[in-house]
Amino acid sequence: MVASILVVDDEKNAREGLAQALDGSFGKDAINVETAEDGMAAMRRLSEKAFDLMIADIKMPNLDGMELLKRSREKQPTLEVLMLTGHGTIEMAVEAMRLGAKDYLQKPVNLDELELVVRRILDQQKLLSENEYLRTKLREKNGYQELIGSSPAMKKLFEKIEQVAVTKATVLITGESGTGKELVAEAIHHLSPRKDQPLVKVNCSALNENLLESELFGHERG
Repeated sequence: MVASILVVDDEKNAREGLAQALDGSFGKDAINVETAEDGMAAMRRLSEKAFDLMIADIKMPNLDGMELLKRSREKQPTLEVLMLTGHGTIEMAVEAMRLGAKDYLQKPVNLDELELVVRRILDQQKLLSENEYLRTKLREKNGYQELIGSSPAMKKLFEKIEQVAVTKATVLITGESGTGKELVAEAIHHLSPRKDQPLVKVNCSALNENLLESELFGHERG
């Protein structure tokens, strides 16, 4: 799979030099490198296609690297960001990592160090992608076929389902109509030690109070 990299720097020689260095280190069969002249141009590119890695200078006109980091992560949550910093902006680089940047390099960039850091980031991404693929296949096997999604919210939901399924706790599932509460209940049942037992479904809204009580708890004649 070809990794997509976006290099963002307002200095033409710097961004083109980085792009050429990356092409030389990895080859065009392994990566596809594009460039943007500032933060605004980078955001336009991010609106057009998905990237695996963005390499961005911290100090740029129009939209600086820090603001670009925030906006880019909102637009593409899985995007990894490598910041470039001058000697006087190390503190900003550390702050950028706190905001979600993967790493930073000082300018002028050491090309050997650039290759090592980029290779490490892409290798980690590949491992995470493979891990998520295997987890998805396992979920499909274990009864998640109807629950689709890979967003952070869905991943958190899958983790919750797996946590409660192995317990004997009573689980209350809440949510608006059509959000998939029944699918979640089925997934919990399928992953539980009781998966070989029947899952009884009761449409509570279709029963009045007395019938619902009898349906859930039984009743005696007379």
